[in-house]
Amino acid sequence: MMTVMMNGRLGPSCCSTSSARRDVVGSGASMRKRRAPKPLGARSSEKARGEELGTAAALVDERRDRKVKVAHLTAVSECEVPVDGAVGEGVEVDSYLKLPIEQYFISDPERITKVSENTFLFELPQMSFFNVWVAPAVTMSVNVEDNPAVVNIECEECLVKGSSFVEKMKINERLRIKVKTSLKEGRNLEAGPVLEAATELDVWCEVVPPFNLLPTAVLEKSCNGVLRRTLNALLKSFMVELKNDYHLWSTNGEYREERASRSL
Repeated sequence: MMTVMMNGRLGPSCCSTSSARRDVVGSGASMRKRRAPKPLGARSSEKARGEELGTAAALVDERRDRKVKVAHLTAVSECEVPVDGAVGEGVEVDSYLKLPIEQYFISDPERITKVSENTFLFELPQMSFFNVWVAPAVTMSVNVEDNPAVVNIECEECLVKGSSFVEKMKINERLRIKVKTSLKEGRNLEAGPVLEAATELDVWCEVVPPFNLLPTAVLEKSCNGVLRRTLNALLKSFMVELKNDYHLWSTNGEYREERASRSL
């Protein structure tokens, strides 16, 4: 789900482990792992906490009558990458971050649908595993703060379509996902201008047999480790692509015009 990117390149590469690995190696991006990363965008912690509790409570209540376990998985990640581009009015990182939703860069613009002024639906490419396929559709909201520009992207809904096997599993009834990502420009004393990102991921999922025989705490601990490593790799790959796209956008006038034409 974290492959939903603001201005980042999305396509088959985001679903390919080998491609993601190539993006990460030699990128020059630096990761900063923290136990409790400081949010980049201003937001009400009480409101966010209330929404999370409401999401968890809703899923738990739905399963209570059936005595089904619900695991709460979490992961946080931060990343920064040095950026360079043209110098001049209108091509600064601040201007890049303020681009309208329809100008966000993805490999296939047809996959993004603007729902409202600050909301869009992104249909991820179909992913296949042997004879099983899934096609997630994510509804995202975008809030851009000024002075300095901070882009806050939040997943509001994630629906998974798939093959008959996936449909029989009723994944959408067993899973709740919340993703919050903040992007902003920063400055590193050694690297100079940088792009910074912070992501928080929460997953509430029904524990199905035979895993329901294990203690929930054990499952959450092991799954959190996997989730954290995956999130770190995806965020780093995303930021490298974002850095490269900003460089092209700021130095190539024709490229900027093509992006701007999407708002006409």
